[in-house]
Amino acid sequence: MSILRQLLVVAVIAGLAYTLWDARDLGLLRLAGLERDAAGADGSGAALTPESEGAPVLVSGVEFRRDRTVIEAVGDGLALKAVTLYSSVSGEVTDVSFKAGERVAAGEALVRLDDRREQLALDLALVAVKDAEQTLERFERAVRTGAVSQSEVDAARTALERARLERDQAEVALEDRTIEAPFDGVVGIPRIEPGDRVTSETLLTTLDDRSALLVDFDLPEIYLGRLALDMPVQAGAWSLPEQTFYGRLSALESRVDASTRTIRARARLPNAGDRLRPGMSFTIFIELPGRDYVSVPETAVQWGREGAYLWRAADGRAEKVFVEIVKRGEGRILIDAPLGADDEIVVEGVQRMREGVRLSVSGRIAAEAEAEKPTPAAPAEGGS
Repeated sequence: MSILRQLLVVAVIAGLAYTLWDARDLGLLRLAGLERDAAGADGSGAALTPESEGAPVLVSGVEFRRDRTVIEAVGDGLALKAVTLYSSVSGEVTDVSFKAGERVAAGEALVRLDDRREQLALDLALVAVKDAEQTLERFERAVRTGAVSQSEVDAARTALERARLERDQAEVALEDRTIEAPFDGVVGIPRIEPGDRVTSETLLTTLDDRSALLVDFDLPEIYLGRLALDMPVQAGAWSLPEQTFYGRLSALESRVDASTRTIRARARLPNAGDRLRPGMSFTIFIELPGRDYVSVPETAVQWGREGAYLWRAADGRAEKVFVEIVKRGEGRILIDAPLGADDEIVVEGVQRMREGVRLSVSGRIAAEAEAEKPTPAAPAEGGS
């Protein structure tokens, strides 16, 4: 039995040896076949691989776009000038000479109070002034002859000054009985009627200068360093959704609100058509200045262990360029990369790329027109 076992082991070993020898010969034959293919049919030794012909790719020129940041805020409209009119004195209303929504000029009388007593007081004051002037004139002539003393002349002069002051007081009291418009504007609804008795706490009406509208709104403090007076502002009124208004940033608060980390800003919107009203709500858009970055299709950017990169076509070969992503949107990416205006980048065929591979450019893609439009500049004062 031991001899049979030995023979069986020898047979197995011989079979394995034959199998290994046959596999070796087959491998050599295949290797020889590959070498012949690599040498080429003409025996020139040139490898007929895709790399020798170049990897087919589509390339595109480098396009630059401005990094635009548009901030949005909600604000409330204010009149350029606005007052609530009260009477400085008490009295009975004798005349209301305006209607709601009427335009009035500065100095125009709006409300009159009963001023008969004040008119009489002024007449008396005028008489007293005239009498004091005549007395002083007589004393100044008489002092030359010694009929009156110099002290009497001085007393007459003082009496004249007192009479003139009383006249001025009477004029002010009379003027207080008429409430006038302090500036050009549009009056609101009258809150009083002739015959009403008013005091200094009685609201008479409102007056607004709507030639332009001011809009106050809050902005995050992170944008403070990029804000500047007179920047273009675009506004939309919630009550006028089909219209757009253009203005300028006219004021910035002197401090940041520590509780909200915001800064109050003010825009000025021309209102030549008088469509805007104080108290309206507005959505404000401000485009902040930015720098130019390279804009590429999303398909051109790849990611690896060392970060984002793309392939530049340099002298017919692929060159890896690492980039920094700035912003993505609408199928394109803004990147910060060492690329020039004359460079070309691979936008299709990037899956076949490796450093130094030969490229076969099968087509070039023209740079697209810039998709984002800048905020239109505000028109001159008076437009909208």
